[in-house]
Amino acid sequence: MAPRRIITAAVLSLVPLASLAVTVPAEAGDRWTYRSSSEGASAEWVEYGELPGVGGNVHVGFLQAETSSSGGRVFGKVFDYACDPGEVPGGGGHGGHLEEPVPTHGEEPTCDFLGKRPLTEGVVTFTIDRKLNTARLTGTLVVDNHGSTATPPVDMTWTGVGELAQFTSYERGSEGGYEFVYKYDSTSREATVTGRIGVMGFTDDADDVSSGSIARTKTYKRSTSR
Repeated sequence: MAPRRIITAAVLSLVPLASLAVTVPAEAGDRWTYRSSSEGASAEWVEYGELPGVGGNVHVGFLQAETSSSGGRVFGKVFDYACDPGEVPGGGGHGGHLEEPVPTHGEEPTCDFLGKRPLTEGVVTFTIDRKLNTARLTGTLVVDNHGSTATPPVDMTWTGVGELAQFTSYERGSEGGYEFVYKYDSTSREATVTGRIGVMGFTDDADDVSSGSIARTKTYKRSTSR
């Protein structure tokens, strides 16, 4: 089956993937229902070495591209550090990178945090296939480059690896005169990431480090007045 394609200009404009229905409860038995769905791909990476026009020699980043029943977006950040040879900054993924690396065992930090560069979509095309085998993001991004704005080209491909992982959460109860039902389903798989953002490639250097995932989620909420 051909992949689904969404084209955006300046801000993602998407054809809804699922319907959204809302009815404001007024009397006993009135019902409020909400449904949403989303599909997306995420990537995290560490790029070692200097990049033209960017300070530092270690660059830690993440990016999320997604479509949903209420719209779509691309967002992320890159954290720039100046590190001593052989050293890396501390921190976690998905925006949890430490802006000030924490020294261990009483040692002085070996990396200086130079700043972060938020990124969003410019004019992009994001495609993802229904079986979560592949996803691709092409076009241009908008990056806040420490006070100036850059619009680097982007061409990223996610390739699914391993088995699909499924997760379901279901909750039913009552509160404040209402009975409610909540259900959340997600299907995801790990993915390799190839391609580039501007001059930074994901696989062009032997020390490149990256990881990714592709996912689909569905949410259902219902509230009934008693």
